[in-house]
Order: sequence, then structure tokens, then C-alpha cells
Amino acid sequence: MTKKKPKFGVLPVLNMPSRSYEKETKLERPSRVIVKEQVMTKKHVYYKHFSDFCNRITQLKSLTEWSVEKTNNRVVFRKLNPSLLLAEYEIIADDSLGFTIIILGWLVPENHFFTQGT
Repeated sequence: MTKKKPKFGVLPVLNMPSRSYEKETKLERPSRVIVKEQVMTKKHVYYKHFSDFCNRITQLKSLTEWSVEKTNNRVVFRKLNPSLLLAEYEIIADDSLGFTIIILGWLVPENHFFTQGT
């Protein structure tokens, strides 16, 4: 039987006193999940023709604050602010169902988050 010699700089754990309380164990972090690529869904077609779009406008109740100007090839929605001389918001929808957004007289670029589909 050989006697163990303590190593220099190492705490003696064999005869160390035990704690009077149990140490809380940390919860393990959840394992990482592999992120799968999201499949892009097809865009839904809500209106097939410009006439369908115009018919739907007349049924909307939420356009009470907006003025609607219809012509044969486009529809202009304007939200007027009484303190300003020009429209606060203006949305122009043409007969190809493309739209343009104008805020306070400035065109919103096509790559802006208002004009990108979600």
C-alpha cells in the first residue's frame, strides 16, 4: 500500500467538508434546432380584373376617412389632413392592379417595406 502524496496547487477533495445545502444545478441549454428553409408560398390573387377591384371598393366600410376618385383606368385613394394643403397619404391603383404609394407628396420607393409583400 502506497501513500498518496498531495500535488502542489491542487485542493484536497478527499477529506474536504461537505456543504450543508445542496448546490442548485444549472438547467442544460436546449439543443440547437436545425432551421429548415421556408417554402415560399404562391401569392394569392384577390382580384382577377380591374372591374372586380372597383366593385369591391364600393362595398368597403373602412374607407370613410378616405376620398376615392375613380376613372376608367385608375382609382386614387386620398387621406386628407385638414392642417395640410396636400394629401397625407395617396394610393394610386391602375388598371393592371399595380399601385403607387405617395406619402406627403413623396413617392415611396418600390423596395420600401410598405410596398414589399409579406
